[in-house]
Amino acid sequence: MDMPCLKKGLKELKQHCFSLNKHTMFDKENFHKLQLAFIMEFHLKVSAVRRDLASVNYRQETPNFLDVNSQKVILTEYKTSKKYGRKEFQLTRECWKLFSWLRVQHRLRAITDGHLLRNRYWKPLTRQSMSGYLEKQCCKYLECCKGKKIGCSLLRHIAVSWERRHDITLSQKEELANKMMHAPAMSEYYRVEL
Repeated sequence: MDMPCLKKGLKELKQHCFSLNKHTMFDKENFHKLQLAFIMEFHLKVSAVRRDLASVNYRQETPNFLDVNSQKVILTEYKTSKKYGRKEFQLTRECWKLFSWLRVQHRLRAITDGHLLRNRYWKPLTRQSMSGYLEKQCCKYLECCKGKKIGCSLLRHIAVSWERRHDITLSQKEELANKMMHAPAMSEYYRVEL
């Protein structure tokens, strides 16, 4: 499994989602394709943030929330928060577009609690269920993932390996570690051969 393959799968997923009518209620399959596209876009283009994305709320300021005005995901509760403190991630244009489509789907389904991600029963996705959800959805909807278990940890490994595919300086290693919210030594551990 490598980054170009995942990016190709993500591109196909987004094309499918954006070919649908945004203002009609999606069936469960198309909703989960849209949600998976958002998760993958965030993990591959913004930051692979472990399972912390599952606890993001966009209606109220919870410890982890999406600020609609600044278009940033703000995390204050995550595994290494004592070391790195509050982290802000600016959404890409595509990520923001996927979020706005998700928000329309929430409105059409009368989901008002503000929890961004949903399981198959329309309940808020939890941090504990995030990897299992990703594994199932990637296997189901991304051709390149058929038969592979792509969870949060593997996405982080792929992201670090891709960023480190060439030699990088010490300051770049520290910047990557800060973005990934772990120690620079973890990048060496995460790095896998591509």
